[in-house]
Amino acid sequence: MNEKILLLGSSGFIGSAVYEQLKETHNIFTAGRCEGQDFFLDLNQSNYDTISNQTFDTLIHCAGVTDEEMKKSPESAWNRTVMKLPALIEQMKQGGLKRIIYISTAHVYGKLNGLIQEDKSVNPRNDYAMAHYLTEQIIRNSVCDSIILRPSTVYGVSKYFQSFSRYDLIPYAFANMAVRQQKITLLSTGMQKLNFVDIGQIAKRIAEIIDNAPRFEWGKCYNEAGLRHISVLEYAGLVKRCFEELTGKPCHIVTGDIIAGGEEFNYLSSLPSITELTVEEDINNTIGMMLQRSI
Repeated sequence: MNEKILLLGSSGFIGSAVYEQLKETHNIFTAGRCEGQDFFLDLNQSNYDTISNQTFDTLIHCAGVTDEEMKKSPESAWNRTVMKLPALIEQMKQGGLKRIIYISTAHVYGKLNGLIQEDKSVNPRNDYAMAHYLTEQIIRNSVCDSIILRPSTVYGVSKYFQSFSRYDLIPYAFANMAVRQQKITLLSTGMQKLNFVDIGQIAKRIAEIIDNAPRFEWGKCYNEAGLRHISVLEYAGLVKRCFEELTGKPCHIVTGDIIAGGEEFNYLSSLPSITELTVEEDINNTIGMMLQRSI
């Protein structure tokens, strides 16, 4: 394709999957602070000279704030993801930017229970969710065509698994505890349900949006939902079973005192699920790679 695409966050969890999906078939370039990027770009700075003379048709923004970043360096997180973004978009618009695709989060809706469809009002309840919501608004008010994707609990093995350290994410946290401690410790009773979606589905969705732009409603926020709604306790049970089958060693689950969940949760999207990697396959892959890394 002739369309020129700039990807932010290509070294991250979701962004790396997006890059792998598009690199062979699309005219895609990367920008960020890590080595190996096509353009050095630090969103904490207001100097975007490296792309000032470049023309891009589409911006794929996978470099939104993470929960860990917001807890560790809140001022830097707000600055990078919210305060500096309008200047970057404005500069890219001067170079011909037409479309923006942004990976947000289901947490902009607030508490994840009951029926959540795409017409539900947002109610961000923490800084992480609020930063994503404000980023959405900046993008939607930028005059560019935009599509926002809101995934819930994302699973999949990162391309940069050896250096991956986001162990606040349940798919990695539980596997890590099983491998290192032979015990999975929950902070709550674990009855709260989550919707699990594969990073491969998100990457394919972005490719689908780019290749079939007229089929999508630009200016809309889409829920990126997987097929499975699983309680935290049930997910821990899947990790326990997989670990025991792979190693022959016992693994125990310890629940916490915080009463959580029990309500129905149904996260629905107007887009069809295109998941190929099941939750169980991902757990098996993740534990297998963690066992190899621990040798």
